[in-house]
Amino acid sequence: MGEQQTKNDFEIAINNKCFNESYAKYLMEEYSPEFKFAVVRDKPDIQLESRHEVGSNPTPSIGIEVTTLMDTYRNALARFRRFASSSKMSIEGLASHVPTILKGIIGVNKHGNLIVLGSRGERTIKKGLSGIARTLEIKYKKLQEYEQFDENDLFIFAINLSAGCDTTTIGNLIRNFDKRKYEKRYNYIYIFTYETLQIYEAETGKSVEVDITNETREICNARALKDKLLADERNAPNKPKAENFNSAIKENL
Repeated sequence: MGEQQTKNDFEIAINNKCFNESYAKYLMEEYSPEFKFAVVRDKPDIQLESRHEVGSNPTPSIGIEVTTLMDTYRNALARFRRFASSSKMSIEGLASHVPTILKGIIGVNKHGNLIVLGSRGERTIKKGLSGIARTLEIKYKKLQEYEQFDENDLFIFAINLSAGCDTTTIGNLIRNFDKRKYEKRYNYIYIFTYETLQIYEAETGKSVEVDITNETREICNARALKDKLLADERNAPNKPKAENFNSAIKENL
């Protein structure tokens, strides 16, 4: 048990869309109380409408897209090779299990061996974009389809951030990411590593880093889990209701 076990459990929990969006919202509330007025929706996932209070200027509207760190081509290929070497699947079965990230890049030959498809596939694997670079690439494209807010931000759960990815390295990557081809751009990028919340200016790569306490994580976890249980209950109306949320939360920890 202990800290490491809690982190492992959390890594599994954030694969649930309802949980990770709610968790991000509650963490943002801890960082900036104005997010208590935000709602979890879609495209983007967290939305804070502009508010006008007497005697003050309107607050900016903010939209935040929530995601988890994308995998790299090299990591995905290494993992799939391990899977293929120990699998007893047919060639057709293996081919159908090629991860989405590797489709069009690798294939399975008639002997059941993995092969890289042509020079394009080789260049893609060698390019080895980091998880953060791939995440930016995909999410900047998606941003073009979304409603424009006064401020558009990106929140990335990066629990398994690679060693050596310090704030300077990430800041340089964010600053140098080619944004010229995108009409809509992010203003801030939040990277949550479990121990810290890193906040980057998307244009300059300048950053601040906030330590996240155990107490904050426990508060966000409990509130996000409550939202998930409510969503599960709505989606399964015939499922018996838990006596209370406290007991339900304990069962899910």
